[in-house]
Amino acid sequence: MSGPTAALKREIPRVPGRIPEAYRVAIRECGRGRAPWPLLLLGTTGSGKTCAALSVSDFVLGTRVFFSEEDFQNALSATMSGQMMEERPGFRTDRVLTVKDIWDHWADATIAILDDFGQRRDTKGSGDLLYNAINKREHKPLIITSNLKWTEIAARYDDRIVSRLECGTMADGFSLADMR
Repeated sequence: MSGPTAALKREIPRVPGRIPEAYRVAIRECGRGRAPWPLLLLGTTGSGKTCAALSVSDFVLGTRVFFSEEDFQNALSATMSGQMMEERPGFRTDRVLTVKDIWDHWADATIAILDDFGQRRDTKGSGDLLYNAINKREHKPLIITSNLKWTEIAARYDDRIVSRLECGTMADGFSLADMR
């Protein structure tokens, strides 16, 4: 398993002091239990969503899991076809993983991040993936990042998903400049 100081996605720079205020406030409120999970960080490319989510994970003791929507779908597909999944922190890779292994790891992690949600066109698979990802993390720290506006998410996904996201906390970063 990954240690408490091991960083996920090391190639993505973290500058916690540069996390936009809208994201910092939402993270602080969720972390203190004054706002509900999941935390949905919305904004344009380069607004700091992934940086903010990963900065939070760097300070979490315990198991952390990070997937982009595409990687998550690919990992589940690979395990269903019996292929070895690429090495990920917290996963044993000396055996072929099952779909149950991945979902158990997702559900049991101290914090989970689903990055770039909605980048793929909605398919039954992506809707089911998000539905299950949120359900498995109910009342547990889950950060979802997306370049989609809330109205686009509400139009693209069914009521089961929208209602679960609405029960959480949303930080809108669409007015933010590209930080890169």
